[in-house]
Amino acid sequence: MTRDDVRNLMHDYFDGLLSLDEKDTIESYLEEYEDLAAEYELLNKLIKKAQSLPIGIKTPQTVLSKISDELLSQSLEKIKSDKQKKLREITEQTESEGEKRKRLKLDSGISAKSVDRDLVNTFEKKSLPKKPLIAILAVILIVGGYFIYDFFNTNLPWNLKLNYGNYSIVPTSSASTIDNNQIITTEDSTKVSINIPNAGRVDLRSFSSLKVLKGKDSENIISLTSGRLDAVCKIDDPRLTIITPQAELKIITGNFTASINNVSFLNLETANGILKVSNSKEEITLVQDHKCTISSDGTIGIPYHIAADSSLISLVDKISFGTPSIADFGKVLNIAQPLDGMTLLYLIPKAKTPADRIPIYQKLNEFYPVVPGITQEGIIKLDKKMLELWHNEIEWQI
Repeated sequence: MTRDDVRNLMHDYFDGLLSLDEKDTIESYLEEYEDLAAEYELLNKLIKKAQSLPIGIKTPQTVLSKISDELLSQSLEKIKSDKQKKLREITEQTESEGEKRKRLKLDSGISAKSVDRDLVNTFEKKSLPKKPLIAILAVILIVGGYFIYDFFNTNLPWNLKLNYGNYSIVPTSSASTIDNNQIITTEDSTKVSINIPNAGRVDLRSFSSLKVLKGKDSENIISLTSGRLDAVCKIDDPRLTIITPQAELKIITGNFTASINNVSFLNLETANGILKVSNSKEEITLVQDHKCTISSDGTIGIPYHIAADSSLISLVDKISFGTPSIADFGKVLNIAQPLDGMTLLYLIPKAKTPADRIPIYQKLNEFYPVVPGITQEGIIKLDKKMLELWHNEIEWQI
């Protein structure tokens, strides 16, 4: 691998695009190209340090991209040029010192060792990398400036409105606002509205508990540990995330309801909203007018339309959380209507074998014919891009 190849892959390294094997390959070649190794180590340590700062915010991707795409490449190119220039100077200096040493030996008997020592000192002085230090200082100023800006860019505290009932806040401060790391708990027959600036409103219902984790115009995070909330988002991409014990909910747009029942199952229902639901097991996009259940162990159930047949819903729950048979899949296909398109799409990965997936594909294709870029073979093999493309096609047609 050439020096240019290593440099190009270093860009991908800092962008997080390389596998562990590719990262190991980069590091092994850096041992060969020592002129790249020092700069690589300094920038790598700096980025890791920035990402681990205990300020509680995420390093912006744009800053990291600028580091890897601009500062790194410009710095390394400049360093390469400077080192070539220094090498020529050192070579000339070496030749000059050699001639001088010969003359000194002949004329005055001065020891060659002192000349060699001067030569080494000259080499060390000329080899000190100054350009990387300037680049690193610039990076520190950029990242540090962002952290300072983001630290003060808060929209907290949020205003509260009691519609009816009672609630308490811990730790206690103001009865009409809620701030970072405070927990609000509601009593029976209660509805409290929490206004989130530039995002929307969250209505907390009876016997519910909610904690504010972060409140900024760029990102708002709350935690629902029990009970129910209704979210009303007035803009697309309100930058609102709700963390529950079962899954993380990232709001894309619109209104929805999230509730945790007495067996710790999370029930979701979208009105005109869209949610991205994810946990360590899987991720789905819950489109408008659909419901979904996530079990206490994090299993995300197959979504279904709010107007779906009750017998279909029972079968879907059995397939999601029980021990289904092949016959259960056939029953779903017999009941399914066009409004059950999302259910059929998410049913495909639940079938264990490619042969079991073919009837589901054929039924869904009757309702929503595949578009260019989607093939039966790709869907049966659970090609992620094809499933996403079909998902988007079904979403806007339902």
